[in-house]
Amino acid sequence: MMRAVGQSRSVLHATLAEHAISEQHLVVLRHLYDNGPTPMRGISALIGTDPSTVTTTIDRLEQRGLLQRTADPSDRRVKLVALTADGRTAVDEVWAKLAESTPVGRLDRTQLRALRELLIAMVGPLPPDAPWTL
Repeated sequence: MMRAVGQSRSVLHATLAEHAISEQHLVVLRHLYDNGPTPMRGISALIGTDPSTVTTTIDRLEQRGLLQRTADPSDRRVKLVALTADGRTAVDEVWAKLAESTPVGRLDRTQLRALRELLIAMVGPLPPDAPWTL
């Protein structure tokens, strides 16, 4: 199991380096991919940082054209963060590379479900606020 984890981490780090994004950036991008526009405060809670410091992360991703900030139509004081088309493409590319290159990517859906159940039996279920699930 440790070998599979090590191989997966190596692929993850290489893939993120190819796209010049960090693990934290991927968590933000994947959240937006799955959940759509999210208030800055929600991004802050997701990555566990103070709202005033999440701005740096969002700035970097926005400068690269991967996301954009807009005013919330229901409350213009709230800034929403959303993926751009380039951001969606980046998530698709990273996820495809991980799916094809990691040990877990070699498993079919039945095997993935079995692995998920084994992992839950070992360490318990994912918390409800986990960034993404299997």
